Amino acid sequence: MAKITEEELVARIQSEITDSLGYGDTVSQHREKAMEYYYGQPFGNEVEGRSQYVDSTVQDTIELLLMALKMCLWLNRLLTM
Repeated sequence: MAKITEEELVARIQSEITDSLGYGDTVSQHREKAMEYYYGQPFGNEVEGRSQYVDSTVQDTIELLLMALKMCLWLNRLLTM
């Protein structure tokens, strides 16, 4: 098997990314915006002198539920051994 250069590798990876399902379409744009909200990133329309608080209740709740789900799955695996 012939070795490829770093430039060829980067080009191949970039091609795979752009050809992937959902890249650059409306769904991926909505998904990107949802992730910005989830991680509490600034909106970009903040006003100087006003509160910059971003509520993280949704993220905190999801992370807590994911942890509980992982514990249930881990416990189930442990009990079936």
